[in-house]
Amino acid sequence: MQSPGSKYFEVGTVEMLPLVDASRHREIPLKIFYPAAAGSFPLILFSHGSGGSKDSYDYLGQYWARHGYVSFHPTHHGSDTAVLKNEGLRAMMGSNDDPRQWVDRVRDMGFLLDSLDRIGLQVPAIAGKIDQGRIAAGGHSFGAYTAILLAGASVVMPTGETVGFRDPRFRAFLTISPQGSGLNGLLPNSWVHIESPVMSITGSEDKGRTGQSAEWRLEAYYNMPPGDKYLIVIQGAGHFGFSDRSIEGLGDGEGGRGGRFGGMFRRGEGGAMARRMARMQIDPQSVHQYTQIASLAFWDAYLKDDGAAREHLASGEIFADNEHLVTLWAK
Repeated sequence: MQSPGSKYFEVGTVEMLPLVDASRHREIPLKIFYPAAAGSFPLILFSHGSGGSKDSYDYLGQYWARHGYVSFHPTHHGSDTAVLKNEGLRAMMGSNDDPRQWVDRVRDMGFLLDSLDRIGLQVPAIAGKIDQGRIAAGGHSFGAYTAILLAGASVVMPTGETVGFRDPRFRAFLTISPQGSGLNGLLPNSWVHIESPVMSITGSEDKGRTGQSAEWRLEAYYNMPPGDKYLIVIQGAGHFGFSDRSIEGLGDGEGGRGGRFGGMFRRGEGGAMARRMARMQIDPQSVHQYTQIASLAFWDAYLKDDGAAREHLASGEIFADNEHLVTLWAK
């Protein structure tokens, strides 16, 4: 099922746009999906999780572009696939705890907005296509953390200072597998000042990286003030089902084994991840479809100001015949 009033567009893709933030001497490779049609379209910036990259969520970028959105997917160096491949799973997970990564990711997103005119010159196919008054941020896992910081969540830095990173240029926020309190400087009151529309998506098997139960990921929704807040829980969905990565054939990384992760894991790491991912009870394709449907309804409601989409969300009936696998809460 699709959101009311949806129109299909041919999708154009820019596989790799090399950008450099000269002020930080930092490269930010960018992938772009866009409607190959005349017009002005809302913009979504999507932040990948730890060990991911600009290529990790094509199923979302392509889907959103098909329905009338430009979608930017940056690679955040320092918490990307290169860390996983070169340094192993432990180093990749440790990047979550590095405050420099928290700040760099937020600044990557802001830099992309600062660079819209430059990007339009480098990519004539999207010049004039972006409605700069209709911009949103989304992300999965560590990317959800990035998005919620941009929405106005506060965090306590290792120095003890409480800081915020809100960027008012973003109108709405999608957090897939969001964090609860106790990690990354988040406290139970970290979300109390978020007034913008937020949709959170998680799964009943979406456990935290340090042993937290799946309910931990609901904390952000319950601690945000009411008003245009949505929570979706997909029964049987695990953490890695929300990315484009294969969940099959994960071995110990030796001899090129490990599916699309082949060679990325140090000895013993891949097998542990494989066991964790095997707990999923729903196929990734279904997880992707539910995530596409929910996110599109949310974007239509808050970036295109589609009243029918907003009513559709409020009704809780955005999924057709989901066999009770998906539950939506709103406040």
